[in-house]
Amino acid sequence: MLINCEWLPPLVLRDSSMSDDDYLSILYRIFGDDFMNSHPIFDGLPVKIRFEPYVDSRVQAFYHVTTLDDGGDRRTLDEFRCERIRWIRAFIEHATCKNPLCAECSGMKLWTEQYHHSIRIKIMLSEERYLVVLEKRKNYILLITAFYVNYDHSFQKLIKAYEKAKGASIETPSETPSTLQ
Repeated sequence: MLINCEWLPPLVLRDSSMSDDDYLSILYRIFGDDFMNSHPIFDGLPVKIRFEPYVDSRVQAFYHVTTLDDGGDRRTLDEFRCERIRWIRAFIEHATCKNPLCAECSGMKLWTEQYHHSIRIKIMLSEERYLVVLEKRKNYILLITAFYVNYDHSFQKLIKAYEKAKGASIETPSETPSTLQ
């Protein structure tokens, strides 16, 4: 489903006559423009990517956002991730979008979760089932991954995580004598 959104870029569709290498070259140019030639800003910090290890002469972050773990030693090209390559930067730049004029959209879902010793930032547009994952670092934000959520159980798990985080963020501590002045 593609909703009508003023900032959501079009998909980068693959021509049926195009080889994997030709398609990946187009996608890599887009990714390079969005993350290597410039940096989106999130929460006042630049969003950076992992460069190493290079895979097929391309930076690791690109490899991760265009392929799917196949359960083996290699990852396989994922059509849904590839088509949405332009969405990664758009999601970062519009993470707080709650446009009331957009009837098809409930707005972006933005929340944080603890991941080992780091804070992961998740940005999701439910109507499109697309998720961008960032990680907060001291002086920048690191792009971890981005993907279309294929499976209903995975999507429901993300919705529950968002609702839990949303509920936790609006809770206020009880007023105690130490907080009253």
